[in-house]
Amino acid sequence: MHHRINLHNHTTFSDGRYTVPEIIAEAARAGLDGVGISDHFYTRKVFRRLEPGAWLSTAWPAYLAEADRWRAAGSEKMKIWFGIELDSCLDRVEMTLDELPWAGINRLDYLLIEYVGENEVGGMSVEALSGLRGHCRIPVIIVHPDIDLLEDSLRLGPLCDMVRRFGYGLEMPGGSRNPWFWARRDVRVLRDLHLTIGTDTHERLGDVGEIGTCLSFLERNGLLDRLADPDRLAEDIR
Repeated sequence: MHHRINLHNHTTFSDGRYTVPEIIAEAARAGLDGVGISDHFYTRKVFRRLEPGAWLSTAWPAYLAEADRWRAAGSEKMKIWFGIELDSCLDRVEMTLDELPWAGINRLDYLLIEYVGENEVGGMSVEALSGLRGHCRIPVIIVHPDIDLLEDSLRLGPLCDMVRRFGYGLEMPGGSRNPWFWARRDVRVLRDLHLTIGTDTHERLGDVGEIGTCLSFLERNGLLDRLADPDRLAEDIR
């Protein structure tokens, strides 16, 4: 089992500043056991000058080919995974769940999904998460959830219930981009969930290795055994 992992890093394939080799090199320098590349799937908030059809015929096959190359090469010192991050506001994706290219998505190691339950930004409803399992054959991870927003609107409980029911993962946010909500929360809600670490790396390379707050929190609260990587999550897909 890998503990020093970061599964949420963007590259020049979407809106990250650094290339795949630069992210992987930084992960090795930071002493990570495993690193995940998880660029954005098509969404208007990122690919403003590209139509979805053009993206699907150019950037998407190039990304899948890059994933195949790195995973085939492997690494003796560090595990490398490739995922993709899906904007759960499907209006911005300009595709329905049925229209997404699942054959390609399911070739990857995991799927990140953002804004679930966050109606204020157009995110998918918590209930709609169940529809993923009809298509998705790889681990699903709910990323950078806005805990304050979800708790205020009473959607945090149902979100955790859905994560638990389907064996999804819930991201603990590291790095500099996302607030750390959990210091003032009752952590008992996390006790039987699969947890992952992700820093949402974009423009700051040092974010790749900034997982210390997450690891300290998990250890202090007896949650290290809940930390999951894509391989562990894949074993528990139902």
